[in-house]
Formats: sequence, C-alpha cells, structure tokens
Amino acid sequence: MRGELHRGSHQGGTVGTYSRAKFVALATVVALAAVACSDDTTSTTTTAPAAAETTVPSAGGDTTIATTAPAPVDGLPTTKGDQKVKVMVLTDVTQGQIAYSAPETYQAVQLAFKNFPNATIDVCDAKGDQNEYLNCQQKAVDGKYNAVVVGWSGGGGAGEDALYEAGIPVLGGQGNTTDPLSYSFASGTGNYVGLGAGSVLAGATKIGVLYLEGTDQLVDAIQKGVEFEKGTVVSRASVPNNAPDLAPAVAKLLGDGAELIILSVSPPMVIQAMTAIKASGKNPKVSAVAAILPQKLLDYMKGDADGIYAISSTLNNVEDSKGMAELLAGVEAIKSGTVLTVQTVLGFEAGYVLATAVASITGDVTADSLKTALDAIDGLDMGGLTGPASTKSLPMKGLERFMNPYAIVYQVVSGKLAKQGDLTAIRGAYT
Repeated sequence: MRGELHRGSHQGGTVGTYSRAKFVALATVVALAAVACSDDTTSTTTTAPAAAETTVPSAGGDTTIATTAPAPVDGLPTTKGDQKVKVMVLTDVTQGQIAYSAPETYQAVQLAFKNFPNATIDVCDAKGDQNEYLNCQQKAVDGKYNAVVVGWSGGGGAGEDALYEAGIPVLGGQGNTTDPLSYSFASGTGNYVGLGAGSVLAGATKIGVLYLEGTDQLVDAIQKGVEFEKGTVVSRASVPNNAPDLAPAVAKLLGDGAELIILSVSPPMVIQAMTAIKASGKNPKVSAVAAILPQKLLDYMKGDADGIYAISSTLNNVEDSKGMAELLAGVEAIKSGTVLTVQTVLGFEAGYVLATAVASITGDVTADSLKTALDAIDGLDMGGLTGPASTKSLPMKGLERFMNPYAIVYQVVSGKLAKQGDLTAIRGAYT
C-alpha cells in the first residue's frame, strides 16, 4: 500500500471543502438518486427499443482494443479468457440506515466473467456502513485482488483511497472521478451533465433549475450539458430539503422565462414540485434524472407525473429489449430471484469492461498489464444497454474518469416511462 486508510474522506474530495450542511445536502441528492435506481422489473415501457448511438468521439491517445463488432448489437455481449484474476465486488448486500441495497451487482459481474474458468469473483458486503466499506477495501488489499467493482453502498462516502494507494483499479459506482485508477460508470455529478443535455433534447432551450440548497455543484454540471446542446440556464432557485412550499421557487423560475424546469431534488420533493407547477397556471416542461422517478413513485403520483421527462445515461431497466432480457436471464441463472435494476446494468457494464481488458492480456494479470489493458478500451460494444464504453479520460476537471457520457430521454406516459429517442453521445459536454 502507498498509505493507510483515510477514514475522513468522502467520494470526490474532503468534507472540509464544503460546510457540513452543504455536504449533507449534496450527499442526500446523489444518494437518493442512486437509491431510486431500483425500479420494479414488472413494469414495461411503452415504446420498442432502438439501436444505441454508434459514434463515440475518441479522446485520442493509446492503441485501443479491437471489439468483436463495429457497433452495438441487439443482445448481450460476451468475452472469454483463461487468465487467472481475482475480482472483488464491493456493494451493500445488507441494507444499512438507508433502506436500499444492491446485491445484484455481484451476479452482474459474475455474468460478465461467465466464460473465465480461472476467474475468482467474490463479494464483500459493506452493509451500508463506512467502516465496513473501508474494511472491505482492506480485505481487497490483503487478499491481493486485481480489481474491485463497486456497486452501491450507503458507506460509499468513505471513498476508495486505500484501493488507489495499493494500485488496485476500481470500476463501477464509486464517487471518485479523478484518480487514474478510477473507472466510474455511475457518478452522480457526471449524470447531471447528461440531465442538462437531455433536457434540451426534450425540446426546450430556456432552462430553469429547482435544486436543493448546497448542491450548486450539480447545477453547474447541469449547465454544462444544457450549453452543450445550445440551451441556456435562465434561472436557478434553491430550496431547503424540508421546504414546506415550493411555489415561490417555481414562480421565480417561470418569471425568469424558463420553458422547462429541471428538478434536482429528492424523490419525495418531486410531488411537491409538480403540485406547485400545476398550481402556477402555466405549463412548462419538466425533467429530472430517471433515478429519482422510480416506478413506485410514478404509481403513487398516478397521472400527476405524466409528461415529466426522465433523463438517463443507460437504457431503463424495464426496457423491453433483447439485451435487457438476456441480462435478466443471465443473472437469474446464477442466482434465482436476482432482480433487474439499473445497478444490474451498471454492474454488468463495469464487469464486462474489466473482463474485456483481462481477456486481452497475454501472460499474468499484473497491476501494470491490467491498467494498460483497461486504458486501451474504446468503443466497446455494450449490446445497446449503454452506449459503447470508452475508458479515455474526459477533459472536464473533476470528471476526468467518468466513463458513461451518454443521455437518453424518456417521458412519463400513463404512469410509465416511454422512450423518446436513442442514446446520444455527449462526450463533448465534458469540457
């Protein structure tokens, strides 16, 4: 190891960077967005899936690993190899204080390595606790694991410094988007750039943002995406997490000329916001990250949620596509009852990128050979579950290691998410 565990750190920086209240607010939005990713698998979207965007602007640089297909196919991709490799899946199997866990990440990574007879894939349960999250990292270091795939954990605020210091690549849902050994596919801030871009793609150019106090960082990310698609953020309105009435904030946004209001709030506040918007007598468009619009919330809101645009960086987990059906069948074959959620999709993406890198290595899997192989991946077919995967660093400061620069627009129609277009590559927004 290059150092000891840092128990005072959190995802993406130190608590001292913000006031305590602002840090808690920012963590609340990102955590609740992740929690809401577990949509019901029994729901169905109302449109048939289309092929994903096939063009990915390359950041240039190293030689890339050739993929088996030049563009995404309609079906789950596979790879194989006989290399010896040890992978730890770090996720919450047991729920912590937040009533959410993501054990399905383990089965998703196992599926990605299905054709690797010499691969050891283990899971470490962080139990929603920061100390357990750190203990899992120590186990990965002591156990000489080659890589760690992070699912979702309520203890993720502890960060992954111990792994980076030990030279272990980390893929998946971790918050660190700057370390060269980080390959983050589910950054909250990264997804909010997509929220901005997708909101303009939904058909509006004058954007207002309703957001929680202390989360200006997310609004700045939204603005990046809006401006990339030639839109303008005409107004911002912040509200406390316990705001009893959102009408004044909504009135400010509408008064400043917003044609579309982005909701950057917790899932329960979506109900408050829609009540205030409907009471305004005006009819602006409304958007939010798909993660804060779980099916349970849509069912509760009934028709009041209809019309909201939901922006995501992956296909929704209830999408009726061959790839999604094969993903569900694959994880269920590993463990009966495994659910299909956005975490399953992201876990498979991280696992498949890692498996593809391992398969390309000649000889032993070492820290150097694995990083070289990971950094060579570009335009990797993900079967349409997400856009083609690339591990090339983004130029945007603070999000250099975010690996999922895509946006796809859904709209709530009759209480269900209906796809409005294909995955769009927005790599150029991350500048």
